[in-house]
Amino acid sequence: MHRCIVRHRHASGQRGAADGAADADDQLEVNVGGRPFTVRRHHLTRAAGSVMASLFRGKWDHRLPRDDDDRFFIDADPRAFQMVLRAARQADGEEGVEQLKKMAADGLFRGGICDWIRFWLSPPAALGGELANGHISTLPPSLSAVALPEQLKGLVAVMERIVQTLAGRLAELSQEMAAKKARYDRVMRDIKAVSPFLRPMSGSESIRSIRVSEGNGRPDVVISTTESTLQETTSSLRNIFDTYSAPVVCVSADHFSEIVDYERRRCTMPKGTTLSPPTTTSDQMDQLLYECEMCGLLDAAYPPILPDGDMHNLAKTITYNQPAYLHRLFTSDAHGTSFQKLLHQVGGARGLLFIVDDGDCDVVACHIDGQLINPPDQ
Repeated sequence: MHRCIVRHRHASGQRGAADGAADADDQLEVNVGGRPFTVRRHHLTRAAGSVMASLFRGKWDHRLPRDDDDRFFIDADPRAFQMVLRAARQADGEEGVEQLKKMAADGLFRGGICDWIRFWLSPPAALGGELANGHISTLPPSLSAVALPEQLKGLVAVMERIVQTLAGRLAELSQEMAAKKARYDRVMRDIKAVSPFLRPMSGSESIRSIRVSEGNGRPDVVISTTESTLQETTSSLRNIFDTYSAPVVCVSADHFSEIVDYERRRCTMPKGTTLSPPTTTSDQMDQLLYECEMCGLLDAAYPPILPDGDMHNLAKTITYNQPAYLHRLFTSDAHGTSFQKLLHQVGGARGLLFIVDDGDCDVVACHIDGQLINPPDQ
């Protein structure tokens, strides 16, 4: 998976980068992990309110890192980017984007592509602790409801009008504050969603690239990422970028792209997002697992719910007809032994594998092909 690189060709480009008033018809040169695209800004902002629209509307142009050719650089998967762009370029772009979003939600694409499409085309995730912006209206106090002497009723009527006026103004202020809070939350959601793609406030962002040999006389594949992403990954993966100046020949280009993009998604997606592991065809699964281990990512991508040998066999079995999508949703070590917690963690998941180790070398496994149903007495 890769990153996007954008360079203005429209004359108003530099103005838009500074003040956010970018022209919707700006032509942008985009390179996603070494793969070039030429796009119009309005295609990238087609999905109104989405993360992609927030990033490319022009407001953040001045904060995007640039490569050696002065192109903007965005960390994302080029395959997913290409799919979104193709849908947005259709005559009925909005409808095409919605259809693509639905297909990704249904898991109809391979691995990380679904993750990226869902991320790009969804609104920025809610902030932790963010509250719904509602307004609770209460009736103003009524002094006339209190039994008072006749001679005080005139004074009470005046005071009641004052109280009602004050209560009305307080209600208006409450609504104004709720609206401001909603705008603030919206801005902060946007900032949090796009910040992984932006260079640091102080300093620059280094773009790191590596070439992987395809063999058989085919062109090398360029895979690029940022220094920030590499700082968050394993030393083994960093060393590959630090060590190789010639094309890498010890790993598959497709597999290495999957591995690097898995780390990109770990750095980019909102906390708590379930990420698809690196995937490949069933006949290449052993090789991919070996390369994940070589990069120090086997346990992260494919959690060790079984001993290594059994885990490899399980992955191959699951991927006989399709790529593996193994996610560890619940373990007693991490989540305790509460059945309610188990139900909470697995949610609406389907195709569940349960492995129970009683601590006496007895292991029992069962597979539920459908959704876990909450027992009537729970």
